[in-house]
Amino acid sequence: MNWVKRSRTSWHALALSLVTGAASLGCSGYASGADTAQQFLPADPAWACLNQPPGSLPVLSPVPKYIVYAVPIFDYANPPTPVAELKIAACQVSDTICPVANEVGQVQLPVAYPTTIGGVPVTVPLYQIVMPYGVNAYLRLSAPGYETGEYLFGGPLVSLDGKTTPLPDGSMAAVLSGLPITPLAEADANSFANSIGVTRDPQAAIIAMRTVDCNGELAAGCSLSLSPSDSPSILPFATDGSRPLSTNPPKPTDATGYAGFANIPLKPGLKNFNVTVQGKNSVGTVFSVATLEIRPGFLTAGQIRPSLGLYGR
Repeated sequence: MNWVKRSRTSWHALALSLVTGAASLGCSGYASGADTAQQFLPADPAWACLNQPPGSLPVLSPVPKYIVYAVPIFDYANPPTPVAELKIAACQVSDTICPVANEVGQVQLPVAYPTTIGGVPVTVPLYQIVMPYGVNAYLRLSAPGYETGEYLFGGPLVSLDGKTTPLPDGSMAAVLSGLPITPLAEADANSFANSIGVTRDPQAAIIAMRTVDCNGELAAGCSLSLSPSDSPSILPFATDGSRPLSTNPPKPTDATGYAGFANIPLKPGLKNFNVTVQGKNSVGTVFSVATLEIRPGFLTAGQIRPSLGLYGR
């Protein structure tokens, strides 16, 4: 993969080609596990896929060796501020430790990309991560003063639209534009907890999901449930814009689609633990179920969507 060492100019041009046509950036996601559509809905375009068998994905011929994942990454509480000294590792979903030698992606330096957030023109840092086509992976993100985060794609990384792009060495790669990833500073995590009247346990896990409908759009009016959830310290939350709200029982998501659970305790010495997150839409129909592997002190976030497990996003 010698071409990954090419100039920043080459990668800037590639970045623009990857995201040209994107209207605005308003959502993010990370998820893992298998999807289960357990009920059926009335005819609603946002959820019509639940009444249908899974759609087929484009078949590229020849199958490319690589896929380029282009994703904006910026501070959650202060968009679109870049995250200083951000480290990103792409790891196989089966690799919970992910030493450098096992990483499955090449992360390029970010380039500035003009877009809009909430209708306001901004410039965001756009990262390009080159990974093997079809890999089932997650991203581990770390930076000084930030919660260590894991962004799980929720399925194999394959083409969703059949598009390819030339790499700097002339070979072709599939492209996949990701929804923004927004790391959370530890100070902001403490402030958010204090604002809803609780004390954050820095050794507890956090789950932050975004609800997404059949059309890939953020879905308001959805609710999440967690299993197991027998600890009284677990705090369900939703957001009002970027402001967290304590919601017990959980309240529906707003237009940002954000909801999750904080202060999830893990037994001392336990390095990871599996939990199940279920999503219901505004009429109470289950549209997705995800099994997530969480870790002490980590923020695991992602999308809850009907296509979970079929492809990554």
